[in-house]
Amino acid sequence: MESKFLEAQSFVNEKLAVIELVGRKALFSNDRIKPEKVPQGLYRYDLRYSDEENRFIAIEPKVGVNHGGTVLMKEPLDFSKKGYLSLTDDTSPNFLSEDMTPKEFTQMKLDEEKSMQEKMSESQETGSIQMSGMNGM
Repeated sequence: MESKFLEAQSFVNEKLAVIELVGRKALFSNDRIKPEKVPQGLYRYDLRYSDEENRFIAIEPKVGVNHGGTVLMKEPLDFSKKGYLSLTDDTSPNFLSEDMTPKEFTQMKLDEEKSMQEKMSESQETGSIQMSGMNGM
């Protein structure tokens, strides 16, 4: 996988995918984002990708090999002694079909985030209700 870094000017204006990861909103980029380019108030982490499993397998402070993308979050993560958080099919990033610049993301108010999370919960509940209704068909 070719590694490229986002430069400062393009990064400021670049729309990144909004995801949900470990129960939190985050921004996702396929590219590596240099730590010095991360806007104040955001935390940068890398996703490790497994070619064998064809999915993201961990979130880490920095991934050298098998870099699957970079995420920006508003809160720091606790990696404990392991130094990474394992991801499963259930905890892998959920892409929310929305794009946002890092500036828009940092300016997004907490109440807006809660509203977005409530909408996600409702849509997930509706989806599970629809799926359970289909089981009887």
